[in-house]
Amino acid sequence: SGNREDVLITNLGYDAHTIVLNGADGVTFQNLRIASVNPAYRHVVSYYNGAHCNQFLNNHIEGYENNSTDFNHAVIRSGTSLDTANRFANNWIEHGSAAFYLVGNGSTSNTIIEHNLLDQNFYHGIYASSESKTNILGNVILGSSASYYIGIYLEYCHGANRIEGNDIRCISADNILRLETCHGTPGTRPRIMNNFFS
Repeated sequence: SGNREDVLITNLGYDAHTIVLNGADGVTFQNLRIASVNPAYRHVVSYYNGAHCNQFLNNHIEGYENNSTDFNHAVIRSGTSLDTANRFANNWIEHGSAAFYLVGNGSTSNTIIEHNLLDQNFYHGIYASSESKTNILGNVILGSSASYYIGIYLEYCHGANRIEGNDIRCISADNILRLETCHGTPGTRPRIMNNFFS
């Protein structure tokens, strides 16, 4: 129907995260409601082992609601491997300890996070580590009431990262935007521009 609330996918009744992409390539999820309802497996999307060129478009991605600072409760997680050219666009991503928890190996990931609504993720909106060339573009990030909330946190993310046109609203935040040990070079300069913080 094109209405993302018409189809609901959950992990009710099985012991796994809702969507698991183990080395999967070229898969598109579009116009769906995808949720975690299992407190033991709280990621809605877990991708790893070289997963690349996957897309999540115009979905309602609903994490397990909690007040946790544990990244094991992030809504979308990519951990400790080089997962490249995955795109998340026009999604409503809510709850969980973070909307995104992404950890690469320092090589170019070219992850694209654009035009999403990140809504009431308790601890972080976006956390990325050792992800080069991460693109965070035109998102609306509505922070939680936690005083230690961080809207976007990049560490060890070197090279031509782009953080552009985002609207980050988290008045009580510890840091709205935090960059730690992120280096550019003359040919791979990061771009941070036209963001609105409140």
